[in-house]
Order: sequence, then C-alpha cells, then structure tokens
Amino acid sequence: MLTCALVLAAAAAPAADEAAAAREQFKKAYNSMRAGNVTLANKQAAGLANHPLYLYVRYAYLQPRLHRVGAGEVRDFLSAYEGSVMAERLRTAWLQHLGRKRSWDAYLDAYRPQDDAALECLHWQARQKTGNSEGLLVDARRLWLVGRSQPDECDPVFATLAASPEMTDELLIARLTLAMHENQSGLGRYLAGRIRDPELKRVAGKWYAMHHNPDRYLKDPALKADTPLTRAILAHGVRRLTRRNIDTALNRWQALSGTHAFTPAEAGVVQRDLALAANRHEHADRLRLLDGIPATAVDAVVDRARIVAALEERNWELLARWTSGAPSPDFNALRARYWHGRALEELGKTEAARLVFRELASERDYYGFRAADRLGVTYSMNDYPILVSEAERTAIMANPGVLRARELLAMDYRYMARREWHHELKKMTRRELEVAALQAHEWGWHDRAIITVGKAQAYDDLALRFPLLYQQEVEYYADKRKVGAELLYSIMRAESAFMFDARSPAGALGLMQLMPATAR
Repeated sequence: MLTCALVLAAAAAPAADEAAAAREQFKKAYNSMRAGNVTLANKQAAGLANHPLYLYVRYAYLQPRLHRVGAGEVRDFLSAYEGSVMAERLRTAWLQHLGRKRSWDAYLDAYRPQDDAALECLHWQARQKTGNSEGLLVDARRLWLVGRSQPDECDPVFATLAASPEMTDELLIARLTLAMHENQSGLGRYLAGRIRDPELKRVAGKWYAMHHNPDRYLKDPALKADTPLTRAILAHGVRRLTRRNIDTALNRWQALSGTHAFTPAEAGVVQRDLALAANRHEHADRLRLLDGIPATAVDAVVDRARIVAALEERNWELLARWTSGAPSPDFNALRARYWHGRALEELGKTEAARLVFRELASERDYYGFRAADRLGVTYSMNDYPILVSEAERTAIMANPGVLRARELLAMDYRYMARREWHHELKKMTRRELEVAALQAHEWGWHDRAIITVGKAQAYDDLALRFPLLYQQEVEYYADKRKVGAELLYSIMRAESAFMFDARSPAGALGLMQLMPATAR
C-alpha cells in the first residue's frame, strides 16, 4: 500500500509542474496580447490551444480589433466558445460594432436574445431594414412600455410606434403611470404633453406638479372628477406627502376616501404607505393604521413593522393575531412563529405557547434556538454534510467554465474567476450547485462555496456554510480586544462570507467590511 501511494505521489508531481508551467505560459501570452504585442503573444501562446483559458488570449486579440478583423474570425470564436461568459462579452461588443456600421444582415446572423435594451432595439432596426416586419409593432410596444427612458438606439423604434395606430392616449397614460411610480417625473411630464385629448392632457399634466408639491395639488379642483387617472394622481400625492407631514397626509386621505371611489388595490397601496410612515414616526395611531392594511397589501416590510411595533407597545393581543397565520413569502416564517409563541406566553396561554416552541426547537435557526431556550432543551444542529460521488465530481470538473474558474483562481485572477463561476451557476441544477459548492470549498474558495450552497438552498452542511477560517488571527485579536471569537466569526460570515478582498460601493473593505477610518 505504501508503494502504491509513493507511485501516485510521483505521478502527481510532474502533472502539477506541467499545470504550473502552463499557467505561467498563459499569463505571459495573455499580458502580451493585452499590451498589443500580437507577434510575441502568439509565440508565447504556442501549444496553449487546448488550455482552458486559451479563449482569453483570443478574446484579448479580437475585442479591440473588431473594426478590422474578419467577420469569420469572430464567428469562429463565438461558435467555438458558445455559452461561455467570454463569448457573450464578445458577442455584445460585436453587435454594438455591427449596429454602428448598420451591417444589418450580419447583425441578424450574430444576434441572440439579449437583456440589453440598446441591443434589442438595434435588432428591431435590423429586422425592419431587411424587410422582416412580422411582430415589429408588438416588440416596439414592449420596448416602449417601461417606466424609464430607453437608450438612443430605440429612437427609430419609438418613432415608428408613434406614427402607428398603436400609439393611443391610453398607451401614453399607461407609460406615464409606470414612469411616475418609478419617480421619473421628467419622463412623466414629457409623456403627459403628448396626450391628444385636451381634458386628459390637462389632468395628466397635474401629475408632475403633484409629484413636486403634493400638499397644494391634493386640493386642486381639476382633480375632483372620480376617474382612474385622477385617483392615480391623488394616490401618488398622498404617498408623497407621507414623507413630509404624516398628519396632513392622513387628513387628506380621509377626505379623498369620501369623494373618490378608490378600488381596494388603489387604497391598499396608500394605506400601506401611510401606516409604515406613521410607524416610522411612532405616531399615536400607528397600531390602528398597521392593523388596517388590507391583506393584499401586506408584505415582508409590513410583517416586520407590525411585529416590532407590537413589541414596542407590548400589545400582545395584536402580536398574537398578526402572527397567527402564514407570513408573507419573503418574511422569515420561523421568526413569525416564535413571536406568536411569545405573545401566547404573555397572554397566559402557556400550553399553546409550548406547542409552538416545541415545533420551533427542532429547527437549526436563531428563532429555533430561542425557542429551545424557552423550553430549556438542547439546540438541534441538524448537520448533514453534502455527499457526492466520484462520477458527480468528474462531471462538474468536465464543465469548461468550472475549469476556467479553477485556473483563474489558481493564478489569483479572482474577479475573472468569480465572473466565470457565476456564469456557470446560472445553468446548474440544484444538485450540480451542491457538487460545485463542495468543490469550491475543497479548493479553499470559501466565499464562493457559501454563496453557491445558498443558491442550492442546501443549508445543512455546517462545515461548508460556516468554515472556521483565520483561527489564529481571530483568537489572537479576540483575546486582545476582550471580545468573543464567535462575534468576530459571525461578523465576517455575515459581512463578507469570508471574501477577503470584498469591497462595498461605499468603500468598506475586507472580511469585516469596515470603513478604513473605522478600522484605524
């Protein structure tokens, strides 16, 4: 057996040396190509054609030279690396180039469905210019009917729509509504100005004014008529006013409810905003207003506000009622059940509370642990490590994107590695995600392992989800600063998932996501 192990180790050493040499060769070729030294890069890339990262060298050659390389070279790259993140990036750049050149036939040949409105609109133009008119107006309407301004590439699309019978006042009002809901008041004013019917145009024009001065325009006589448009404008005004003066907003809403027949859906949105604003300001009527939110308008934000408000007011009856049913889909159901149990306990319904806590105590969750504390029982850890077969490992490592991520990680190109990894995750099944998470964990890529296992909703492998990293440093500084090591671990796990090079848009850095001044 010892002899066998020695043979395997001896065989592995040259393979590792070859991989390291290939990585160094790739780095040289890639850096030379990015620097524009094509001759040297091609020489350095000799023998790399089958390397997982060779496409990066080809991309670095093609992307800055789209204006002069042959279309065949681009097509060959897109075909050879179809589905890869780099093929998608080159396709985007190629489509932008073809759009600028107005090469419509080539654009149609290269196009694949896109999430980019500019590329979609160029595709629309390509279809129109090549005589493919089927479905053009339907697609133009879809591209136009959004709450924000679209890119300039969409101007010809929208000009065609504007000149067609499809462009009605009703369609203009539909987009106006979307724009105002997204606080795009400038776009809203432009759309209102294009309405043809004089009365509709006059009323729609009030929406912009309402957005900027709700207190004044909630009393505007021009909005006395009870129509869907006036109700939308008035509801918008009340919601805007809640940010400035909650009492005035409540009074205005009460008056408007008597003069306009708001639908349940229209009223529910306003009642939700009023109640949440009242809660933020600790208004005397906040519990009544929170209780009055229709079920159709209740979401996770409302669920949380209700629980916190009831606890602050120590209103156990309301808390018991608000937590008695299933919460909103995005709200932590275990949190709701725990506070239901606590409310029952405070109301003297001890046995009913213990039933709730017994059920909760079987869960490995913060609220499960709190329930266990109420009962005086041990925590349920429910630790079930992910098990994978060799066949599953082989299959995941046969994925070219996973291979590229591994190679990039080995060379410390972490941003590029993460980009490859997440591109592949989008295509994986839940089981494949579990296998990939375990693979990342074994590479020491713990932040991607944590994120990947979360995407798989596989929460029972505790060593994978909560690795004990940087133990020496954590224990040293925990002792030095007189804090628990578990506190430091919990902050690192919550703030960065152990991604040591994490940087937030605000400038927070590192494992604990501290601002530099705070850290100093």
